[in-house]
Amino acid sequence: MLRLLIREPLIHFVIIGGLLFAAYSMLAQAPGEEAVNRIMVDTGLIDRLERDFVRQWRRPPDDLEREGLIQEYLREEILYREALARGLDRNDAVVRQRLARKMEAFAIIDAGVPAEPTETELRAYFAQHVERFATPEQISFTHVFLARDSRGDDLAADARTLLGELRAAAVSDIDGLGDAPPTRPSYEGTTQREAARQFGRTFAERLFELPAGSWQGPVESGFGLHLVLIITRTPSRDPEFEQVAFEVRSDYLENRRRELRSAVFTEMRRNYAIEMPAPDQADRQ
Repeated sequence: MLRLLIREPLIHFVIIGGLLFAAYSMLAQAPGEEAVNRIMVDTGLIDRLERDFVRQWRRPPDDLEREGLIQEYLREEILYREALARGLDRNDAVVRQRLARKMEAFAIIDAGVPAEPTETELRAYFAQHVERFATPEQISFTHVFLARDSRGDDLAADARTLLGELRAAAVSDIDGLGDAPPTRPSYEGTTQREAARQFGRTFAERLFELPAGSWQGPVESGFGLHLVLIITRTPSRDPEFEQVAFEVRSDYLENRRRELRSAVFTEMRRNYAIEMPAPDQADRQ
């Protein structure tokens, strides 16, 4: 029977075809050339990320937030591709974000679980990061807003003129000045983190550098320019270790988990070539 099959012309054709296909596959890739996963970050993608941000926060992102959106997209895309490469999508009708989180969970399990810290380690961690457990600095402020969209090229000049008027006026005289603000005109007991959620990180950092008691600015946000009066400032306060021991332990373990995730992701990212738009295309001004 075997001899009859060997003599069959159709069998010869199948064997020869298979050999030719294998040879072509081997020669299709140049010697020494490695297959590379490429991720293209173009202006269309960045525009989509910005639109999603605006829908969620009702304001455009600042430069730091835009960079964060891109980096989060790259993280998700790489984890998603790694998940597909390992077959985590089989028989599982889930979206790419869930696959990325699934890949990350598998990678963390492989990396191991952080060991339970000793009190000595926690006290050392607390000493290094005491600012994380402090009562944050708070300010109360009011602001006058000038809209970029409506004022165009006159925005900076209008801000300088209005700043002079505000410094010569009482606080009660600001009604009707500037443009209708996209947020509340005044805030009480606001932390830097809360201000960043409303106006963006760059604005919040500049806001907390301003002196109290006089009109300052202009301070730029994604909305436009703001002239700001810091009314009161409450400094931050450092706690004792015993007051926040539970929080220190939780933060320590979460920090170790973040380090593990970062190390695992960095190793994954080495397998990808990231293509970014040219500087002139990336200019969002």
